[in-house]
Amino acid sequence: MTLRARNRLLFAVFIVGFSFIIVTVAVAVIATIKHTVVIPQTVSRLFSLPDSPFFFTPCFIVSVCAVTVLMLYASSMLGFVRFNFEKTQSPEIIFFTLFLAGCMLEGIRLWIPAFNLWRDFSNVYVGIGRFLFFSRMIASLSLIFIALLSINKNAHQDADKNCVLIAAAACLFAFIVPVDTITIPSNYAVRFGYEKLYMSLVWVCYITSFVAMRFQAQSLGSPEYRKASTGFIIMTAGYSLLIQTDALFLLVAGTVLLATGSTVFLRNLHKYYMWK
Repeated sequence: MTLRARNRLLFAVFIVGFSFIIVTVAVAVIATIKHTVVIPQTVSRLFSLPDSPFFFTPCFIVSVCAVTVLMLYASSMLGFVRFNFEKTQSPEIIFFTLFLAGCMLEGIRLWIPAFNLWRDFSNVYVGIGRFLFFSRMIASLSLIFIALLSINKNAHQDADKNCVLIAAAACLFAFIVPVDTITIPSNYAVRFGYEKLYMSLVWVCYITSFVAMRFQAQSLGSPEYRKASTGFIIMTAGYSLLIQTDALFLLVAGTVLLATGSTVFLRNLHKYYMWK
């Protein structure tokens, strides 16, 4: 993928993502004004946490804030990447852009309470659930590809094919994943079948990617790439917390980790390609 094509991809993702955010915000605001937002009182946590003190207690507003953080983070990072990496041939940035697209699409969660889709768990609810899983698969696979494919010196030439592969794999898994229409999760999203197993496998891949980046940094003799790998694993931890956030502590921890990890990752990645 050429620099020109990559920059067009960045611009296209920004326009589509920004439009999606505008529509989502409009849906949320209209639903709030019309008082159609419904907050379920009986929810289930994916992982057991103490309900006290208060910053561990499940809260609808906190979950909404987590979604908002992800959308704002994605839009701001897209602008940052376009400005700072416009002339840098970095295959990592291509997959990082897809990761940001996945973060933006997490906003579909706000449509569920806005339209009270918990009321009858209709086909629309299932469809939104599959769309949500698609966005998370896009984000997760993109993070994995950042490390596993970007260590190949010719990775940028096949980046367009790899992007199609990520999208196709995400569509396939989103189509076959079972959607739980009985349980309402404490993060006010959608519960999927085998969700704990999925998250465990994803984290095995994240750790493998981190190790691969470390070995790559060692073989290159690059302290910048080593620091970028540290930022990578911190960033993935922050993202993983925010998509499951249901309490204030998780919101704060996830936001700090995501912001810190992204800063360390992008800053050192830029330094690495500047000196390369």
